[in-house]
Amino acid sequence: MDQADHSGVPDDAALEEAPNTVPIQEKSAQPHDTQPYCAFTKRSKLFIVLTVSLAGFFSPFAINIYIPALPQIAGMLHTSEAATNVTVTVYMIAQGLSPVIWAPLSDVFGRRPIYILTFFIFFIANLGLSFTNVYWLLVVLRMVQAAGACSAIAIGAGTIGDVTERKERGSYMGYYALAQYTGPAIGPVVGGALSQRWDYHATFFFLTAISGPFLLFMLLFLVETLRVIVGNGSAKTSGIYRPLVEPKLQRSIANAPRPGIKNPLHGTLDFGFHRPFLVFARPETSLAILAFSMVYASYYLSSGSLPYLFKQVYGLDELLIGVCFVPSGVGCAVGTVLAGKILDWDYRRALDKSKLGVKVTRARLQSAWIYLPCYCASLLAYGWCVRAHTHIAAPIVFQFTLGMFSTMYFTNVNTLIVDLYPGKAASATAAVNVGRCLLGAVAVAVVQPMIDAMGAGWTFTLGALLTLIVGLICQVLIYLYGEMWAARKHS
Repeated sequence: MDQADHSGVPDDAALEEAPNTVPIQEKSAQPHDTQPYCAFTKRSKLFIVLTVSLAGFFSPFAINIYIPALPQIAGMLHTSEAATNVTVTVYMIAQGLSPVIWAPLSDVFGRRPIYILTFFIFFIANLGLSFTNVYWLLVVLRMVQAAGACSAIAIGAGTIGDVTERKERGSYMGYYALAQYTGPAIGPVVGGALSQRWDYHATFFFLTAISGPFLLFMLLFLVETLRVIVGNGSAKTSGIYRPLVEPKLQRSIANAPRPGIKNPLHGTLDFGFHRPFLVFARPETSLAILAFSMVYASYYLSSGSLPYLFKQVYGLDELLIGVCFVPSGVGCAVGTVLAGKILDWDYRRALDKSKLGVKVTRARLQSAWIYLPCYCASLLAYGWCVRAHTHIAAPIVFQFTLGMFSTMYFTNVNTLIVDLYPGKAASATAAVNVGRCLLGAVAVAVVQPMIDAMGAGWTFTLGALLTLIVGLICQVLIYLYGEMWAARKHS
């Protein structure tokens, strides 16, 4: 097991007690602490990451399983295409705002209790949606569904921050993103098949059928990782914090006396619901979130309009529309694995080159200079291929590159945010969620009117240019001033 990093700045564990201090630079040095940063074995740590990654799968899966059925829903509920898009928009708004509540709660009461509570809400919402035939109730329950599912994205990033050091975090963030970004690939295929065989209700029955067993799985296996409660994982858990099947610890820790957990109810409670919004007050993180959100919103210009465009241009049914999402999801899966490996390589290279330490804000965005232009070029080409009614293979290829480069960009920015907020990564990731989901909701709401007014080619041209210009400006400012901004202490 790797020992904790020690440098001229506090390490991640120390920063738990000083969350306003930011790790700017790291230097290689010999470890002087016999306690490892994480008490779990490497296999147990990987199991934890894969579990939270699977939890993060449900939120994007739940939104994308539903998209191929949008034209069908418009017909069955006698509403317009714009009205059915509202059910996607409200999901994304709730997806963005609800982690502002769940993430700070998880930073106080622990990851495990909030995971269990929110997935129970998700399960109940799916059950209600399975029997819904009224438009307004569909909208309301979609918001509840999102509020339950989306917590896993922010809390999952916090969990990875709990158990990993910065030098290995890139790869684990890649694993974490794998299920989260393959949900959009699997969801439309499953949703298209179910809605074509039965109707859109079948998608919610399916979500009920898979979310229930996963809730039971978390009760059995999900371990508490919040460091202010269990330290490096060596504390002996009890009550709600104790899974029925406990993970393996490193031999030196498993054979030693283990302390008890720190009860969060003992002492002053600071829920910190304002904490995600404070992230926007720091220039380096607000700029990173803006760049992230622009890519996310422009990505949903393509995915949100795909069912209508491919039905109109290529005459596809629900099942084939769902299949057309697969290349994007495959690209996402490839991108997560590549991005994680490249992130760790960038970090090691920066550590080897610098005797003074690693400039985190530069190291984490090193590869983003390549990803962003490639993503925008793919979006531009995709729009004009659809506009020109080319063979369907052409836009499908660009769906793959859109998924790959967007996911690689997301992984870089997410890892930077986790690095800048050790101990409070869940709250910081909630801020990312607010930005990306609100801009994504706007994109879904306006894409159909934009295509009707100016055509697919110019719609995606505008999206690509705005994303490229805003993204590059943000990256340049972070490159020039990020270290200076991050070095400041904020109350």
